[in-house]
Amino acid sequence: MICLIDLGNVHNINASEFYFQIMKIFTLLNLFVVYVSSQNLNKCQNIKNFDQKDEYSENRLTSITLGNYTIQALTTFTTGEQGCKIVSRDGLVRTYAIKYAIDLANNDTKLKKWAKIGMRLDDDCGSLPITMARGIEIVSLIRENSVCRAEFLQCSNSTSNDSSYMHPAAGIIGTSMSFTTIPLASLMSLYLIPQISFSASSRLLSKVELYKSFFRTIPSDVNQISVMLDVIEAFNWNYIFAIGSDDDYGKLGISELESRARNRSICITETHYVAYKSQSTSSRITSIVKNMIANSKALIVVLFCYVENLGDLILDEAKRNGVKRIWLTSDAWNPPASNLNVTLKDQAHGILSVSLKSHKLPKFVKYMTKEIQTDFLCNMWLQNFLKNTYKCEPFDISPDKLTLNGNNCTVKINDLIKELSSLPGKTSNLIDAVTVLTRAIQSYLEINCNSDINCSIPTLDYASLTNIVKNVTFNNSLHELIKFDVNGDPEFIFYTIENLQFINNSFKYIPIGNWSKTRVKSLIIDKKSIKWPSWFNIEQNTSRCSEDCKKGQYVTAKIGCCWKCENCTDNNYSDTIMAETCKTCEVGNHTEDHIVCKVTPIKWLKYSDTEGIAIIVVSGVGLLLNVLAFILLLKLRSFLSSDGSLPCIVLSCILPFFTFVFGFLYIVKPTVYLCHSRNVIFFLLLMAYSSVLMIKTKIARSYLESRLEYIVKGHLFAKQTVLMIILMLIEVGSIIAWIIADSKKDIVQAEQVNFEIQKRCFVDFTAARLVSTFIPFILLIIATCCAFQERNNEHPFYEPKFLSFTTIALCIITVAFLPTFKYVKGNFKGIVMVFTTCVFGFTYMACLILPKIYVVHARQNRKDSFSDPYIKPSKVSKPEKEREENGSTETTSSDIKVKNKKLTSSLKSSIKT
Repeated sequence: MICLIDLGNVHNINASEFYFQIMKIFTLLNLFVVYVSSQNLNKCQNIKNFDQKDEYSENRLTSITLGNYTIQALTTFTTGEQGCKIVSRDGLVRTYAIKYAIDLANNDTKLKKWAKIGMRLDDDCGSLPITMARGIEIVSLIRENSVCRAEFLQCSNSTSNDSSYMHPAAGIIGTSMSFTTIPLASLMSLYLIPQISFSASSRLLSKVELYKSFFRTIPSDVNQISVMLDVIEAFNWNYIFAIGSDDDYGKLGISELESRARNRSICITETHYVAYKSQSTSSRITSIVKNMIANSKALIVVLFCYVENLGDLILDEAKRNGVKRIWLTSDAWNPPASNLNVTLKDQAHGILSVSLKSHKLPKFVKYMTKEIQTDFLCNMWLQNFLKNTYKCEPFDISPDKLTLNGNNCTVKINDLIKELSSLPGKTSNLIDAVTVLTRAIQSYLEINCNSDINCSIPTLDYASLTNIVKNVTFNNSLHELIKFDVNGDPEFIFYTIENLQFINNSFKYIPIGNWSKTRVKSLIIDKKSIKWPSWFNIEQNTSRCSEDCKKGQYVTAKIGCCWKCENCTDNNYSDTIMAETCKTCEVGNHTEDHIVCKVTPIKWLKYSDTEGIAIIVVSGVGLLLNVLAFILLLKLRSFLSSDGSLPCIVLSCILPFFTFVFGFLYIVKPTVYLCHSRNVIFFLLLMAYSSVLMIKTKIARSYLESRLEYIVKGHLFAKQTVLMIILMLIEVGSIIAWIIADSKKDIVQAEQVNFEIQKRCFVDFTAARLVSTFIPFILLIIATCCAFQERNNEHPFYEPKFLSFTTIALCIITVAFLPTFKYVKGNFKGIVMVFTTCVFGFTYMACLILPKIYVVHARQNRKDSFSDPYIKPSKVSKPEKEREENGSTETTSSDIKVKNKKLTSSLKSSIKT
């Protein structure tokens, strides 16, 4: 419509004509307004708004956009104030988010050819009764012969041919809280109506056997609890105070926190629950804050509850009582906590919140701007919000579409968008939930209609649609994978950890870390970017009743969440923090720091030890002397005895030789066979010395000459050997007896001393071993008595006298050995045995061998030799030789006189020398 007025000729127009032109202009303007209004009315014809009172709420807010299939959103759009009459900012954004996802689907050419999706928005007011009332109304539309109640907007007996017919919901979106979602999910599952929640996170909803048609685009609280525990561990806190809402959301969340905290050595000192919107809420919070004050060491408080009408009241009460705490909150706090009253800055500043990842969604913000400019008259939610927030009911928009005009009021669209663009949490989850349903409906039509463009399916099969929802997979606008697992939970799980900071006189959440289930290190946090309250020092203020018992310690005197730490002692250790008891190192291991066990080095008496060096020196000197003595005796054998001289020489040296070799057995690693050998050789040496000394006495010689002549015919040496063998066999018998008696004992003993194991042979004198000791000792005493009686007997080498010295000395040594051996311990027992045998050897050599060598050597220098009077002489006189050749053995008196004369002369010369 175009109207041209030539004002250039207005001076030629009279008054009546001018009035006519003016009326013409007003008429055209009215026609234009009527035209625009008619267009708006046509646009609003597909939208039905209900703002009325019903049985369950003072004011029911419902809007319906007609379509072939309806997605019904049942969630909280209002503030809860004044009987749920005021639409909140978050609620308004949610209405646009739902419409945005549905419009995207309706603009898809694949869906356009078959149907248009409508929507129904119902405010549940955060109330369980209202939620269930709306759920019953949903079910009534699909149940045959259902009762039509007065408060229902429509019943199932409406005809589908009616253009205003509101179709039953193809799927449900909602609700926003777990305590209202759980019963609604139970009802929807009875009829397999697909329900998708964008905000209900209770772990109970993962039970697919109970909620068969329930899905959600928000992770379960089980994951949120994992994030909280990781944050608590990251700051080394372990003494926690917990508060939850008195509903399924809070109770299940805190219960999960308690059960899993125990496995991480985190103590939840107290747990409390507060009813949401209850008459007892205020008094309950007062009581909880008093308990909080009593638990002064629990500086960290977990809040698993909602912010509005609950969390803000807790902070306010804490402020009034001067309580200083760090609050760790659930995802329900972000972003609602950013709208807290600035008077709570001392309490709220520093809050740590576990949040779902937030997104700016610029395309969605642009969509809201366009919708406000073109659809402000039809949107009851927007009108309600502007009326209560901006005190304006706009009916017009400026030509530049930047200002909404009302009666004596205006609303700048840019200001409105700026407020709405600070999107509430889970907005992207809501868009994804709606998109899942639109894609499921499209897939349902593609499956059942094939390529039939004129296909019309008035009623969807809910069971089939639910199965399609299970398998919906796509990437959203943020390139995140949207896919459900077997429990109906999302597979993609990502949380942010945000710090509420008071900046420029307002609260703002600042990201300080994130958590992902797919990473090896799930939690990443930047502690330096956190702004703590002024009173809190992260280095000094720790939320702990008692410090963790470190490795090497164990927990004792534990009362509740408090305990004491004791150090592990002896050979005990603890290799974990907060160990209940100390464990004992296994045999062959030891601990130096009481944290880890190490293999204990095994040590025995070695040649490098001081004792080992002493044994080597003493035994080596003895062997050297023994070898020298053997060589000298071998050289002087012709002066000793011609008859059997070599066996006597060997016997004289072999006993000391074995004695000094015995010492070297004690600087070798002990084994079972070696230990048996050591013990057996020691007792055999004792018996050998006693036997040798015994058979050297005159009494023994006489006995052998008289008693064993018929058994052993020949030399005296053979008879002595037989007697010695008999005595040694007696000792061997006693040794076999104690070997059998001690067979159950560990012959190789290991004693742990400090950080090493001393390995040694069992050498203690048991009753059986004492028998093996006393047999040679008694024999030695007998030999001593006999030798003492014979000490003055004549002998060319004075052997009776030195034999007496030897026996007496060995008796004294043996008597000194027995108590010394009893009172020394450890390796010193073996050392005492070695040195005792060495002293035996040195005494034997000094008293019986060396004097003989000395005497023989002196006689050799005078070329004067003679033999032992007890043995046949090696050189005989001429008369004797002649008698032997003639076969006569009789000795004449003249021969004896000659012999005695020579013997006397030789003895005098020897003594003088």
